[in-house]
Amino acid sequence: MEAITTIGLDIAKSVFQAHGVDAAGTVVVRRQLKRRYVVAFFQKVPPCLVGIEACATWHHWSREIAGSWPYRAADAAGAQLRMLKAQILGLDRRIMAWHRPNGTSQRLDQIPGVGPALATALVASVPDPKVPFVQGDTSLPGSGSCPGNTRAKAFLTL
Repeated sequence: MEAITTIGLDIAKSVFQAHGVDAAGTVVVRRQLKRRYVVAFFQKVPPCLVGIEACATWHHWSREIAGSWPYRAADAAGAQLRMLKAQILGLDRRIMAWHRPNGTSQRLDQIPGVGPALATALVASVPDPKVPFVQGDTSLPGSGSCPGNTRAKAFLTL
């Protein structure tokens, strides 16, 4: 059961339904649990994300499940946060490496509320304004694809 990353728990009066999947979303476990076996089930499962049906007793069951993972859950959450922090720092470095030499991105960064991330995203998503714009419709009059019409094809240069 080490591959379980997420468990959905449908809680009911006497029989609960647990549905566990791995990182790819493949079903790893699907099990009916009587109320008295829920905590024992979660003690055997490594700490993971648990989604519980919202009802009157969800808070009780979330404390019970979290209590079955006293330190393992905190260690797993801490490791996941450290991994996310490392990924964010890596992406920030890549953004700044692209942002520093780019004059347009630097100018956009001077606008209040626009930082390096937004400035580089804007520069990367907006096409070069110096490149001529050509109508994308190939069935324009005069292009040969519209019989009987001899008007010239339209070009627009910025």
